[in-house]
Amino acid sequence: MEKQWVVEESNHQSMTLHSKHFMFTAHHSRTIQGKHSKQECFLNTISLIHLIYKISSGSTTITKKSKSNGQKGRSKTLLNGYSGFKIKTQKINNRMLFTKSTTNNPKRLQRQCIKQQQFRERIHSTPLHYIFDVPKVYNTHQTPTSFSFEMQYINAHSIISILEKRSITKIQSIVNNIFHLLDYFFSISETRPFNPQQLQTKLAEINKKTHQKYHYLTDPTYTLSQSLKGELFHQGFCHGDLTLSNMLFSDKIYLIDWHDPFLESPIQDVGKIYQEISLKWSYLMSPEIRDQTKAFIGYDHLSKLMNNMISKLIVCHNINPKIIHLFKLMTIIRLLPYTTNEHMKKIIISKIEELL
Repeated sequence: MEKQWVVEESNHQSMTLHSKHFMFTAHHSRTIQGKHSKQECFLNTISLIHLIYKISSGSTTITKKSKSNGQKGRSKTLLNGYSGFKIKTQKINNRMLFTKSTTNNPKRLQRQCIKQQQFRERIHSTPLHYIFDVPKVYNTHQTPTSFSFEMQYINAHSIISILEKRSITKIQSIVNNIFHLLDYFFSISETRPFNPQQLQTKLAEINKKTHQKYHYLTDPTYTLSQSLKGELFHQGFCHGDLTLSNMLFSDKIYLIDWHDPFLESPIQDVGKIYQEISLKWSYLMSPEIRDQTKAFIGYDHLSKLMNNMISKLIVCHNINPKIIHLFKLMTIIRLLPYTTNEHMKKIIISKIEELL
């Protein structure tokens, strides 16, 4: 009898998925010397994927809609990011949209827009699209000094809302699903000898931006990167800023704010997960915390699950733990030029020193 999975959506409607959706990859499964190949590892996690992905009713919007009063194109700016990108909501032809724009770094935002479109197309050809999605890009606008694009508006929960209100089972489900995503990224990556040059160039840029103030942190990181030259390294597609603050939790997990890092590798995303759990990053980025105690308890549980997830990825894809450690370190160091709050800066420096 054919297996069936049920996906429960936030409106309590459901649809049945049949095993034929997963059969297109079945013939790639193989075992080598008693160990799973990375093709099989991806298959196994997909076959075990938690397709019962239920979000309880009553979603919490992470952004505020502006009142349009029937006027076309009225909008409201929500925030300005570290990159100088502006995000606003806009109502056009009775449809709510996000608009992301910049006059500071138009080429970079254009690259991020292209990456977002590419992944949306890519993920829709895999079973992961029953769990993950990316806001659809509707229009782009470009001048010699600016770039902007309009994308699908997502009404969703933030991770803080989930940590405050949801059960341990829900948090476990989210971590399992993030594992499936990273497992996929690693399964389509290529292994090649690690070349530390791009990372070392980034360290030099950080030293320049901070006037050599943190050379006592960057110098040993440089030495560590040099010692790993030639080690096997996974290079390939990644989100680039895979913190939980860049995930919207609705009927699916929507991935937003795609980045083009100095080196494309899913190990970058593992570093960002570490940033999330070690600094409680989404908590720091959240403008509204209703129940700090519940949020911290949720983070403690989340950290244990995420660390176990990283260990599982290391085994599944034969990743050098020292490479993982290097990118954890690099991810935290990269925050230094953008941190103006002295208390936060002390926390970041303490975390770097702990890793060193």
